Amino acid sequence: MFLSMMAHTLRTSVLLVLLAVCLTGVRAEVTCPANEFTCNNQRCITIRWRCDQEDDCGDNSDEQGCPELTCAETEFRCNNSVCIPQRWACDGDSDCSDHSDEASCGQTPSMRCTEGEFTCTYGDCIPESWHCDGDRDCTDGSDELDCPEVTCPANAFTCNNQMCISMRWRCDQVDDCGDNSDELGCSEPPCAPTEFHCNNSVCIPQRWVCDGDSDCVDQSDEPASCGQTPSMRCTEGEFTCTNGHCIPESWHCDGDRDCTDGSDELDCHLEICAEFQFTCDNGMCINGSKLCDSVGDCDDGSDEARCSVPANRCHEHTEFQCPNGACISMDQVCDQQNDCGSWEDEPMGTICYTNECEENNGGCHHICNDLPNGAYCSCRSGYELVNDLCVDIDECETIPGSCSQGCDNLEGHYKCNCDDGYILENNQFCRATGPDPLILFANRHDIRSFDAHTKSYTLLYSNLESVVALDFDVQTNTLVWTDVADEKIYKGVIQTDDTNTPTTLVDRIETADGIAMDWIYRKVYWTDTGSNSVGVTCFNTGDTKTLYTENIDEPRAIVVDPESGFMFWTEWGQHPLIERTGMNGDFRSSIVTIEIQWPNGMAIDYASEMLYWIDAKLHTLSTVDFNGNNRRTILESHSLLPHPFSISVFEDHVYWTDWNRECITRANKFTGMDRETLLTKLYSLMDIKVYHPLRQPNRTSSRCGSNNGGCSHLCVAAPQISEASATYSCLCPNGISLLPDERTCEGSFPKPTHTNTPEPNPKPTTMTYDTNMPNSKFVHPDDINVVTQKPQVYTLSVYKILHRLCEMLRICNVPYEPLNE
Repeated sequence: MFLSMMAHTLRTSVLLVLLAVCLTGVRAEVTCPANEFTCNNQRCITIRWRCDQEDDCGDNSDEQGCPELTCAETEFRCNNSVCIPQRWACDGDSDCSDHSDEASCGQTPSMRCTEGEFTCTYGDCIPESWHCDGDRDCTDGSDELDCPEVTCPANAFTCNNQMCISMRWRCDQVDDCGDNSDELGCSEPPCAPTEFHCNNSVCIPQRWVCDGDSDCVDQSDEPASCGQTPSMRCTEGEFTCTNGHCIPESWHCDGDRDCTDGSDELDCHLEICAEFQFTCDNGMCINGSKLCDSVGDCDDGSDEARCSVPANRCHEHTEFQCPNGACISMDQVCDQQNDCGSWEDEPMGTICYTNECEENNGGCHHICNDLPNGAYCSCRSGYELVNDLCVDIDECETIPGSCSQGCDNLEGHYKCNCDDGYILENNQFCRATGPDPLILFANRHDIRSFDAHTKSYTLLYSNLESVVALDFDVQTNTLVWTDVADEKIYKGVIQTDDTNTPTTLVDRIETADGIAMDWIYRKVYWTDTGSNSVGVTCFNTGDTKTLYTENIDEPRAIVVDPESGFMFWTEWGQHPLIERTGMNGDFRSSIVTIEIQWPNGMAIDYASEMLYWIDAKLHTLSTVDFNGNNRRTILESHSLLPHPFSISVFEDHVYWTDWNRECITRANKFTGMDRETLLTKLYSLMDIKVYHPLRQPNRTSSRCGSNNGGCSHLCVAAPQISEASATYSCLCPNGISLLPDERTCEGSFPKPTHTNTPEPNPKPTTMTYDTNMPNSKFVHPDDINVVTQKPQVYTLSVYKILHRLCEMLRICNVPYEPLNE
């Protein structure tokens, strides 16, 4: 009995001692590794967090005994001694953890904004031109308060939706307003003898009937009775649409309407899909991985129609999962109620009454969150949990669109910055200063401009034959465009009164589907799907050089980056891809070759040096860098991208045209979200470009200099592969060869027939000019006999000028003999 009592007393004493130890907080000493710092609370942190002005230990022991930092002259000193760049002070964003960099900024906000800026109610500064422009730029929206009502110019028509359109579009049987108010109260006009009357009462030129292109919205100008022989146009391996267009044979009866008239999907038998594919109810085949992914990939949505409800998964931190799969609120755990039905939510012992976070912060690095049945760790904003440690999130690399342009990753947060000419908005978005951007677009027979802010809608050029591609030159305020019916490239001034007279830049170019303006070296690059070639033309002289004719099949969109010296183009033939090459024709390579089928449009975002393109077959909008890396699909949707044709990028938006939807849409270039349809009911939509001075940045100047680089003809940008790369190259027009000095062109020279003189509007006509034998500003001495044989071509003074030019270049080998009159 005595021994039993002694044993009981001993056990009780031991328990009391252990309890005392727990209550007094006595615990074993923690030893941290050599590359870590031991906090006073026994936590271990990386040694590089010692004295970084951040409380990483949780008890601030890692910041005790640290020397005081001295900020540089270009830095601002926070009250907690942290140094930040001076430009971050009073920028509306708290960069000091104690907010001292924004503490006294709002006292006199009017003093902060300069002349030409508008002061928001909260003290932010925005360009004055953004005041009352219909866009909320101040975070408090004060820039759009008490604004006068928008009025259209006297020569414009005011739509019911407040859009302004050209008065010429009133009562033209086309809904230009978008709400049809420009066609209300109109009498139906008869068509002229030289016009064709569409079934929907629209009048078009008679010459557009049976030309292979549907100009009437109802396609009544292209009936089956036209008697075309389109089968002669399409090659082997292609399918001929009813309207004469050609598509790859593999697209016939694939469940996707690729012909604009849908004839490729008529009389089709149900396709047998491959084993890895899912068969839609309409016979369309899609990849099996797209089944039940919450995205409608089948045209009829059948891939998402019969999906089973996913297994019930409870939220890790706010819900408790019972053994039967039911989820209950975490508040119902340890409430002495049998909520699960089998008491699993009411565990035995002391777990319901223990706060695990009280002991050593629960072993958490930043934040310990106590739960009724345990605890979990989390991190402060800007950090993520990795192996029980809170590690900084690099938002610049991991989160697309964290910043519009420049991004500086900092410990626990990040900072955005903008290129010259842009202003940081809401500490994230870069908005262009200067005039409002204009949207330029072609719909075959017109070139128009649209201001998304003012809703102003203007006609630039009309009565054109078949415009496909266009681009612009900000420096001269000039448009360049291709006309596949005329087989020419034109240029003309951008004005808003539709009195422009275009001139011909290149003649006899077969089917130029793409065009790009080099605004620094003053060159125009183009693709010709008729001759399967890529070439360049001098913007001022018209000298033309074909760069590529081999291994090209159906080239379409083309873009250039004069700063790097590279250009890119798309191909949608038998082997669809995106090519990259130097603007001088060197260093050709393919950067996108997989998961690409019909790359119609392409654009460059010069701020981020990224390519964007749209695929009309895959119904995707994608991006990739100049080397073909960092590829990402921004948007994939059959309904939003049924047949996109052209694309343009500016600021945070990507704009595109779509043949099937007959509209212009824009979306966020990083996420594909925030989609907005800007214009609708636009038939025969072709190319689109956003016009703004910052779309053609002048971060560098032409390396050809004022003497054309010493080149006798074309001086073009060379690709900047390395620091030792040539900065430019001299090229010769077609038919002329380059001499060993790599500067001068010499060879058989054609008779000059090209002209740059203004031509009458509306129907441009030109003299004949052959791109294979182009005009030049250089004359070979052997060709001077042309003047002797045909003295009526040149006067005596012209002959003298030519001969003196020869003497200057030291290439004359004949004596000068004056001609008789």
